[in-house]
Amino acid sequence: MNNSIYHKLPPYQGKKHILVYNQSVGDIMQGILATHNQHKLSYDKISSSFLKSTPYQTGKCIWDFLKKNTYYVIESDNKQTLRSPSAILYLGSNPKIGLDCKSYSLFIGGILDSLNRRGANINWTYRFASYKPFDKLPHHVFVVINPNTSKEIWVDDVLPSYNLHKSYYYKIDQKPMALIAMAGIGRMSKSSAKKGIINKIKKGGKLLIKFNPATISARNSFLLLLKLNVFNLGRKLYKLQRKDPKKLKQFWEKIGGDYRKLALAI
Repeated sequence: MNNSIYHKLPPYQGKKHILVYNQSVGDIMQGILATHNQHKLSYDKISSSFLKSTPYQTGKCIWDFLKKNTYYVIESDNKQTLRSPSAILYLGSNPKIGLDCKSYSLFIGGILDSLNRRGANINWTYRFASYKPFDKLPHHVFVVINPNTSKEIWVDDVLPSYNLHKSYYYKIDQKPMALIAMAGIGRMSKSSAKKGIINKIKKGGKLLIKFNPATISARNSFLLLLKLNVFNLGRKLYKLQRKDPKKLKQFWEKIGGDYRKLALAI
């Protein structure tokens, strides 16, 4: 373990907290985004150690640090953990415990996000990917710098070399703040966002037409919430879809949306 970095962090105390039993892929995706936001202050204590002159070099500095100081160990399906930066470094240095893709991604994303708060301008995202041709549910996560451009940089310590592009079949890109500061809703707290979204669906499954994600960015944010089943929204719309698919289709197309995308997200 690199003690000079670790000792800048709150000490690892070995405490465990079960987020959810029998977790789904959606639970894990939500958990990664929530864990990212939970430990911002800790990453602010160490991020300056990784800043280099270019985003490529900064990503490589983080990748090299993790490769040198931690071990890769796959977690079993019935024991999925989400760790603080202290736990990532402390447990990752143990070859019997190690880190999986979630911990690697959280550390890399935490550092990059912190550097941006300090004035850096590094465009990055968590990328949830599926490598199975007939399964759209992601089972791997890594960090991408310059996402969806011709200059993507893949920062994935699971792989043997930096910026190695291993082809996948499906992906979902997600930045942490998109769950809270949704386009079309404005800046509001998580509890306010939850109240505002769920209030758009009447009890009994009828839509309130005054909910109007009329812009493309707002609709895309809404579709992402459905995919992750945030606030149980996907389940509520699934019930509505079964009850009155024609009304749901008419509503979505009226505000300019593609109903096939809505149905897929649900």
